[in-house]
Amino acid sequence: MTSLLHSMTLRWRLALLSGGLTFLVLCVFAVVIGQTTASRIRSDFRNEMSQAVDKLLSRKQLPVYYNDDGRATIPKSTLGTYAAANQAVIRVLLQQGGQVATTDGAPDFGKLGLRPDQSGQVGGYRVLTRRVTLGLNGSSAVGVSVYVQYARKTASTEASVHQVRLFLLFGVLLGTTLALGAVVFSHRFSVS
Repeated sequence: MTSLLHSMTLRWRLALLSGGLTFLVLCVFAVVIGQTTASRIRSDFRNEMSQAVDKLLSRKQLPVYYNDDGRATIPKSTLGTYAAANQAVIRVLLQQGGQVATTDGAPDFGKLGLRPDQSGQVGGYRVLTRRVTLGLNGSSAVGVSVYVQYARKTASTEASVHQVRLFLLFGVLLGTTLALGAVVFSHRFSVS
């Protein structure tokens, strides 16, 4: 290795030193910025979800009705109103077990490994679960205790994180190449 360094011209030694230092500095910068940005993107996603659930449950706007067959239900149009804006899925589960209502396409998070009373990430979804008492047959005086699972796919958030990381990687490689080129180019004019 030392014989290789001795056989190089001073211009190339300076170029490698400059490029190496630039690469190290840019890598540290990219890691710090990448982690900070990824954390912020994911935090914004979780905050947006939390606000959506709070809005959904703020005024007990999910009235539970009992059908003629005695099964509890919530009108799909009510759930769809809150799910459509963010392409979310909503499941409402009785505390003692059983499903009250669900939006179309909502997976059974229990089968994916998430208990009805848990929040978490499963099956490509971020799931927020809240235990609430909802009005029964339109009355807020009598209620039924349920778990509301509000979930959104995480793919778009993770795609944004991936794009940021690719952009930073491109920046590190471009910055290193420019540093190498600048040393070689400036040395060529200083020798002439």
